Amino acid sequence: MITTIPDFHFAMNKILRNISLSHNHLNRLESHTFSGPSELNIIKVDNNNISMVSAETFRFLPKLRYLDLKNNTLNFTNLNFTYLSNLSSLRIDFFNAIQLPAELGSLKSLDISGESGKCEIRMLTPDTFKYLPGLNDLKLSACKINLVYKGTFSHMRNLFALDLSFNTCLKFSGFVNVTYDLPHTSIKILKINKIHKTFEMNTKLKKSHVRYLRHTHITELHVDSNRIQQVEKGLIPMLPYTLRRLYMSDNVFSYGDYLSEIFLMPIYFANFSLLFNSHMPDKEETCEQQNEEPAVNQRQQEDEISTFDIPSFHRSEKQQTNYTVSKLNNDGKLQKHDFKSLDHTNFFPIPRLLKTLIYRQCLLRYEIPNLRFSDNTVEYIDGSSNIFYSWKGPVLHLNHLRFLNLSNNLCSYVSKVFFMSTPNLQILHVANNLLGFVLPEDDNGEILQYLNKLEEINLAYNRIPSLPYTFFKSQVLLKKISLSGNMLDEISFKISHMIHLRHLDLSYNRLSSLSKDIRDHLDKMVHPNIKLVLDLTGNPLKCTCETIGFVKWMFQTAIKLHNQRKYQCKLSNGEKIFIQNPSRMYEKLKKECSSFTSLIIGTTVAMLLLLAIISSGIIYRYRWKLRYMYYMVKNKYHGQHSNTSAENERIYAYDAFISYADNDRFFVHEQFLKKLEDESGLNLCLHKRDFLPGNDIAANITTAIHDSRKVVIIMSQHFLKSYWCMFEYNMARIESIYSRNKENILFLVFLEELSSKDLPLMVLEQVQSQSYIEYPHDEYGNEVFWNKLTEVLS
Repeated sequence: MITTIPDFHFAMNKILRNISLSHNHLNRLESHTFSGPSELNIIKVDNNNISMVSAETFRFLPKLRYLDLKNNTLNFTNLNFTYLSNLSSLRIDFFNAIQLPAELGSLKSLDISGESGKCEIRMLTPDTFKYLPGLNDLKLSACKINLVYKGTFSHMRNLFALDLSFNTCLKFSGFVNVTYDLPHTSIKILKINKIHKTFEMNTKLKKSHVRYLRHTHITELHVDSNRIQQVEKGLIPMLPYTLRRLYMSDNVFSYGDYLSEIFLMPIYFANFSLLFNSHMPDKEETCEQQNEEPAVNQRQQEDEISTFDIPSFHRSEKQQTNYTVSKLNNDGKLQKHDFKSLDHTNFFPIPRLLKTLIYRQCLLRYEIPNLRFSDNTVEYIDGSSNIFYSWKGPVLHLNHLRFLNLSNNLCSYVSKVFFMSTPNLQILHVANNLLGFVLPEDDNGEILQYLNKLEEINLAYNRIPSLPYTFFKSQVLLKKISLSGNMLDEISFKISHMIHLRHLDLSYNRLSSLSKDIRDHLDKMVHPNIKLVLDLTGNPLKCTCETIGFVKWMFQTAIKLHNQRKYQCKLSNGEKIFIQNPSRMYEKLKKECSSFTSLIIGTTVAMLLLLAIISSGIIYRYRWKLRYMYYMVKNKYHGQHSNTSAENERIYAYDAFISYADNDRFFVHEQFLKKLEDESGLNLCLHKRDFLPGNDIAANITTAIHDSRKVVIIMSQHFLKSYWCMFEYNMARIESIYSRNKENILFLVFLEELSSKDLPLMVLEQVQSQSYIEYPHDEYGNEVFWNKLTEVLS
């Protein structure tokens, strides 16, 4: 809020070097405002209301090197620069002037940009900067420049950086006159962002626009926001061989022949972000003058292009005009590649020396298919904030990649081979996607199996409910894991092998505590010189008897709990409190959880549980005997058993009870009954024929077995699959053990071949210890079979 500075206010500050009075309400700089500090070399009075500066203001400042007068109400033409001959850096508003004064001849840096102040220069002529030959850095952005004459910059031998951005009336046609002068300078950084209006027709970048740049040593080129849609074929080889950093974001590139020349770009860094970005309509400057095209003879221009000497970095015998380009092989020799033989649906050329590729916020909805890049050395790729909704891959030839960012892509699918060609990846950011739909199903850790060198992974905000135990099985070098903002209610993935882990972010999940196993594994990772940081902020932690071990661990562990004072926990009564002192909370829980009532309840529950387990075991062990006794008592009560004269002279109603599956009924009814009943005179019991209608099936079975001398089992696959057949088998077995004094009343007839692995254990025991016979299925064998069976049952 400073409005005035008294004269000689700084007179006693002899060693003062820097005064900043920016963003105040100063309106005048008097003759003696800065008198006194003779060592002063920086003055900042930008963003005030200064309308008058005395001619004597800077008289007593011989060492002044930097002056910022931007955003005031000064008229540039009314300033006196007599005492600023040693000034090396000036920031000032510039309008209604056609030439900078000779007194500023020592300037190295001049900022008259309209982005940070006020600037209006409709036309640049050779006289505008006539007296400033020593400029290194010149900012002319947003100055409403319509026309630039040739020779404007040609005398600036030391010009290093030039910014002509946001002069939307200049266009690329007017930019040609600028490039005409640049070969005479030392230009390294050139910015021409938005020299084309946003809502005009799309631009085609032509060779004529850049033909003079080939003779410069530019290392950094900014061409953002120029509505570039096409690039003329043959333009890329005309770029300076020294070019290393290229900024071409916020354009509208479409497919074209120029893609075949991308190999030739010598750049290390490329930014293609914000492609096809939408813009809000805004008021743009009015172009008052037509751009003056440089008068260059067309034949001369073609000659210049055809004889253009390709730099040694990508020189071939003759620049190809079809789809053939040249690149260096591993031996330093040139190889030619014919693009006609490549499948453009999955091949993408890329500059061989490129290290960093930025392609974010393009908002293009694509899946990433099987994609093959040309040979490259890319180490850093940022593809965040797009809509790459499915990552199928694999993306081949990314063997040098160290950093990959695919966050904010709404991706819900990633294949198990997507990362197959990125073995050296160290940092992976895939936050804010929908990977919770696919990661929980990766039971064998196959998605990340190729990333053995991964050191950092960000999986935050992916709606992940759980991660399989072996999800990180291949990542032994992990140092940082971020799982913030997911839906984890427990840590189920393995971490014991991550001996280098230093930061684990589990904030804003659904964790009520950490299990003892996880706590023990985390404690083992702590080393004397290196601390492990754990973030549990925003989780619904619980402070109850069930989690008392976790509360105790919180104040005993050597792990640093990030933002611990912000942790909240829920008590058993539902109250939420901050865990500012875990030790005190533990002592409180210890008293509550050791009460006598709790001990009684716990003991009672444990005893009841033990009794239930024992009872269940006994019932299961004797289940068939219990069922047999139940039906025997039931049948006796209803008077269904036959009378016996004595224990050893028991009268049986049937010679044998035949137990068979319904699928084997044809064998029983057509052969069994005919041979044993009709021919041998035996009395057999069959459930289809002899069971009493209306009686319970189980009761009929137990009665029939009890009233039969023998039980014949027609064993087959169908028998083993039938519930009632196995019921009959078990009832017969129990009958022989408990009612017949372990007499062998069971006789097994194998109707088909059955391997031992197909037989239940109880049947296998019977086969090994008692008699059985196999049905032979041949005429002679059949006769012997029936004779033996009749003998057994008679």
